[in-house]
Amino acid sequence: MKFKNLPSLSIAFIMVIMTLISSNLQWGKENWRGVLESDAKGYYAYLPAVFIYKDLNFNFFDQIEKEKYYNEKLFFEYRAHINDTTVDKFYCGTALAQLPFFWRHMPVVE
Repeated sequence: MKFKNLPSLSIAFIMVIMTLISSNLQWGKENWRGVLESDAKGYYAYLPAVFIYKDLNFNFFDQIEKEKYYNEKLFFEYRAHINDTTVDKFYCGTALAQLPFFWRHMPVVE
């Protein structure tokens, strides 16, 4: 009896085991929420910066974060300081994909 598929089955088995171990260590309990929230802040930040605060230096973040959303376990600095300019570390592509949904529910600022 030959075992022709043994190498591919072994690799698949190892990958499944590694995925289960990794997911239990990294995403166990409520740990996965911090990952989603921290990256999402950086991707989403372009939308309020352009359409609500008109501030691409992201200076509004300090005030909003402290007043409404601060949680020391979930705090994530998505900004970088380069040559006296503050920029978002994340690309704006995700914000462009979110734009139709943001636009539909954008708060009216007078």
